Amino acid sequence: MIDLEELRRRRFRNWCQDGDCRIEDPEAAKPFIERVGVCTLFGASTEFPSLYQAHMGESSPPSFATWDSPSGYVYTWRWNLGKSDTAFYGSIVARKPTWVAYRLLAPLLGALMERRSVEELYEAGELSADALRVAKALEAAEEALVTKDLRDAAGFTKGKENRSAYLKAVEELENRLILCKRFTEGEGDEGMRHALVRKEYPEVMASGLALEPTSALTELLRPVLANAVYLDPKVVVRHLRISPDLVDRALEGLDAVRQTVGKVKVFVVKEEAR
Repeated sequence: MIDLEELRRRRFRNWCQDGDCRIEDPEAAKPFIERVGVCTLFGASTEFPSLYQAHMGESSPPSFATWDSPSGYVYTWRWNLGKSDTAFYGSIVARKPTWVAYRLLAPLLGALMERRSVEELYEAGELSADALRVAKALEAAEEALVTKDLRDAAGFTKGKENRSAYLKAVEELENRLILCKRFTEGEGDEGMRHALVRKEYPEVMASGLALEPTSALTELLRPVLANAVYLDPKVVVRHLRISPDLVDRALEGLDAVRQTVGKVKVFVVKEEAR
């Protein structure tokens, strides 16, 4: 008989959400991200840890709307962690800010990155003309671009309507892991720049796309499951936006067994693999 409460205790201990340990600052967040592999900035999914929950030391912490609060403090970690190039940053889990340890970047791209070109996606009607313009602008650029320069290069002039169209185009590309964001010490955009993944990480991307998607996802989820102790595949499917069959095959490739916990079928890490 699976003891759900015991599984949750182990999960929250691993995620620093049990009240006994906390992630105090960005420096402490670095080894935490490396250990758990995939981590959101704020709570975005029940199946992935977040830096804010780990900072607060609980699974359901209150949120605050001011800068001089724990929420405001953790929000600034984006730049602390980004400028030190701690891990890959993108809108991944539930399309929310997510950190992925660099050791998992190749599996991440192999499992989740769009493998078709932007031209193929556009011809198939799966990418907007605005997103294609942004991608072309980044392709032509010699280096990563801050928002102002990217908007100018892609032909999005000033104005609320153009800004909205630009943000939607960037989101289209980022959600497919075609576009990535990098942080710098420079002025403007709070040190954030935009680039094509294939130009910023060419060797890692080649390694990732050489992987079969199931194998790539298995490697991506290995540290996730080890720290989460159990995973609900339906939530993983929804928040990573991938097929149920792919998730099931990947989890079956790990040291996990399918169990019914309460009314939910989950994959639980085997005793000997803990």
